[in-house]
Amino acid sequence: MRFIAGGMHEIHTFSTVITVEVKPTTPRVHHECPQERSRPSASV
Repeated sequence: MRFIAGGMHEIHTFSTVITVEVKPTTPRVHHECPQERSRPSASV
């Protein structure tokens, strides 16, 4: 019983980390697209 609870807790934490990491990444990449096109000099 203790082993199952530990495994479930690990999966829950892993799922939360992925959700939090993917959420800010989506707008970040979308925001970088127009920014790079606006100032190509700064990117180079």
